[in-house]
Amino acid sequence: MVYKALELLVIACPCALVISTPVAIVSAIGNAAKNGILIKGGTSLEVAGTVQVIAFDKNGTLTAGKPKVSRIIPIDGSEQVIISVARTIEEYSQHPIALAILDYAIAYNISSQQADSFKAIVGKGAEASINGTQYYAGKPNLFTELGLVINPDIQSLLLMHRMKVTPLSL
Repeated sequence: MVYKALELLVIACPCALVISTPVAIVSAIGNAAKNGILIKGGTSLEVAGTVQVIAFDKNGTLTAGKPKVSRIIPIDGSEQVIISVARTIEEYSQHPIALAILDYAIAYNISSQQADSFKAIVGKGAEASINGTQYYAGKPNLFTELGLVINPDIQSLLLMHRMKVTPLSL
C-alpha cells in the first residue's frame, strides 16, 4: 500500500521527479522479493539490468564456480593429517574441488607429504601412494567400487552438501 501511495505521489507531482529513481528501485526490489528473488540493493539491481547471459549448474542453482571446503569431518585420524594427505593427492589435479582443498590447506598452513605415485581416476577421483600406503580421494561411488564402506551418516551428509567435502579414506 505504501509503495502504491509513493508511486501516485511521483506521478501526480512533477517536483517529485528527484525521488522517482529511489522509489522505482524500492518498488522493483519489493516486487522481486514477493516473487522469491532477493536483491541486495539498488546497485545490484542496476548491474542485473546489464546481464546478457546467465549460466546454471546441473542442479539448477547459481554458483560462483569456485567451491570451498565448508568443514572437515574426521572419521579416523586428525584433521591435520587428513588435509595433509588430501593436499598430497590433490596437488596433481586441476579439478575445482582439488583446488578448494589446496586453498584450505594453504590457508591453514598444512603441508603436503611426499607421494610415491599419483593416478587420476577419470570422473571419480584420484589416488596416491604415500610411504607405501594407497590413499584415495573422490566421489562416494569410487569407494563403493573399491569395496570400502562409508558410514551412512557421512554418506547422507556428503549427498546433502553435494560434494563440498571430498571423502578421504585413511
